Amino acid sequence: MREQDNSAAKHARILQAAVELFTERDFHQVLMDDVATRADVGKGTVYRYFPTKEELYFATIFEGWDQLGKELEAVVQQDGPQHDLLEQVTRQVLSYFWQRRQFVTLVHRLENNLAGEEQADWQRRRDSIVGVFSNILNKGLAAHALSSGQMRLVTEMYLGMLRSIVLYHKDQETPDTMTPLAVHLFLDGLSNLTPSLKDSQNRQTAGGKSRVRATVRRATALN
Repeated sequence: MREQDNSAAKHARILQAAVELFTERDFHQVLMDDVATRADVGKGTVYRYFPTKEELYFATIFEGWDQLGKELEAVVQQDGPQHDLLEQVTRQVLSYFWQRRQFVTLVHRLENNLAGEEQADWQRRRDSIVGVFSNILNKGLAAHALSSGQMRLVTEMYLGMLRSIVLYHKDQETPDTMTPLAVHLFLDGLSNLTPSLKDSQNRQTAGGKSRVRATVRRATALN
């Protein structure tokens, strides 16, 4: 039992050291030697727990991701206007990734290469975040305005906007300044989504009927 406790303590120290270093520096600037020194363990010990720097980085992010997921879930349980709830979770997500933009790039590069248990683990974590945003965005829509597949796509579109903000924001911008922009930009469009979709579908249907009538008239004239 004592050996297991010692192992868990080393694992925790390594993770904490990595969290601090990855927060202070970009991914490529952090060396495993630095992590070992900060954690006060041998370099071989770091590699025993985390064979690659990518695995160590993902471990630090996943630990924080789980905490972020719990915080976002707590927001969803609150009663309040859709706008206010979306602002809260948007600000939390932007704040979490603001100094971790390299993680966004790393995920994009690696997530398609994950398989088996790693892929399932990642998907479970990602779905929890997507679900939080879907629940909030659904609050502003009439019942059954969008199918579940369409709602998932709308949510992914919003998360894509947040991803772009994290990757391309300017130095003078902050999560507090960008959150209202993202929320207003998206909700102003979303509030008019259902009527616009119906109008578009009606136009397409009417256009289709007009084309059919025109074809019938031409055929009649030829006869």
